[in-house]
Amino acid sequence: MTKPDQPTILCVDDEPNILSALKRVLRKEGYTVLTATSGREGLALLEEHAVQLVISDQRMPEMTGAEFLKEVKDRWPQTTRVILSGYAEAEAILDAVNNGAIFKFLVKPWQDQDLKQEIRTCLAHNEEKAALYEQAAENRNNPEFPVVPPRIWSHKNPDKQEVM
Repeated sequence: MTKPDQPTILCVDDEPNILSALKRVLRKEGYTVLTATSGREGLALLEEHAVQLVISDQRMPEMTGAEFLKEVKDRWPQTTRVILSGYAEAEAILDAVNNGAIFKFLVKPWQDQDLKQEIRTCLAHNEEKAALYEQAAENRNNPEFPVVPPRIWSHKNPDKQEVM
């Protein structure tokens, strides 16, 4: 049974049996679980729902998981993104990690206990990131915290007249 304050997780995979297994494991933990069988379908769900965590397969027709999660990063940067794949496509996955498109790489097949722990870690990261976004929004108009491109925060100390 999902609780109203539980995070929403979007699972994207072109294999229905993988989606069913993920849904079973995650719903037992009380999460709200949305599923999509393609990146395009996943993007449509993200437009309709507030999602804290996206788990995507890497190998899918039309759009790879790395491409899908790059789009998610660009449009919903506050959402934590994870690749779940049985294939070690090192170059594509490393590029996605290095470009910040994904937070974690998880392998198929998974052990349920390990998957649940990784999900908790990802959601804790999401909460920390949400707190930083909130703090940044609060400080946006504070003259002591000017934003210096590209989004680097500095602190002005009026007593010392210097920028740290």
